[in-house]
Amino acid sequence: MEDVEARAGVDTDKDSRADKWRDWQLVKESYDYTPGFAKQVAKTPAKLDLTSLPEGHGFQFEIRITDTTENASKPIIDRVQVLFTK
Repeated sequence: MEDVEARAGVDTDKDSRADKWRDWQLVKESYDYTPGFAKQVAKTPAKLDLTSLPEGHGFQFEIRITDTTENASKPIIDRVQVLFTK
């Protein structure tokens, strides 16, 4: 099992660098059994709460993965999706 942390920052002064960063947050997928099916599991992607960040001109994000297992592992991040809502 790996610990996956993420954070995001916002460029507030248009210099192409994040000025305001959110603290690192532990993010995890969650799984739940689908009623009526023995081996079907519904997966909910990991999410990052960015509600405390101000509006800006751009954003950056970082992911930090810490291997907490005894065996060497190679995590796979196949997609990052960013949704902007108000």
